[in-house]
Amino acid sequence: MVFKYSLTSIIKILFNSKFIFTKPPKKKIMVYDSESKEIINFFNQKDLHIFDVRHQQFSHQKINLFIIFKLLIEFKLSKKNYIFYYLKYVNPKAVITFIDNNISFYKLKKIYPYCKFIAVQNAFRTSKVDIFSDLKNLKKKKNKFFCDYILTFNKDVGRLYNSFITCKILTIGSIRSNKRKKIENNKKHDILYISTYRSTEDNEIFLKTVKLAQSHANQ
Repeated sequence: MVFKYSLTSIIKILFNSKFIFTKPPKKKIMVYDSESKEIINFFNQKDLHIFDVRHQQFSHQKINLFIIFKLLIEFKLSKKNYIFYYLKYVNPKAVITFIDNNISFYKLKKIYPYCKFIAVQNAFRTSKVDIFSDLKNLKKKKNKFFCDYILTFNKDVGRLYNSFITCKILTIGSIRSNKRKKIENNKKHDILYISTYRSTEDNEIFLKTVKLAQSHANQ
């Protein structure tokens, strides 16, 4: 796992981050990415520990200086070792993320094989500017990507993930939609508005995804 940051990026991260000086607490569940709000609300907060991963995108993301100093003393400072030591201290039974299209998450199982890793699909996945945009290349690296469970919207997305990630797929639909109470409505309407349709080349984002899923299903 290689993480490279420019000097400007490092300065920006340090300036915008929040520093923690104590070692991470032991918890049953570690949430990979603090923006995974939908997942956080499903569990007892006492069992959770949040691991910040988007220091370049958001301010006030936490950096644990206890681990940084330990790595410096042992001459092991790297992003890979930082994650390993963090996981070692938290010692979770499961690591869960809502950013299923973050390819780095699927490299963690190889670094730390001592717990379950679970990814939950949070949005529509496409073949353009998304995780499936370079599917051919990803399939060649299948032995690098692992996850215990990926919870997907549907079987087609699951098949695409399975084509380059060693994992078990569970089809659950959308967590956001499943959380909403079903509204009984027996009224009949002449027009039903469904968002969103784009009558431009952007629509190829959706069409290519469907073609990829169908192609993989026929293999």
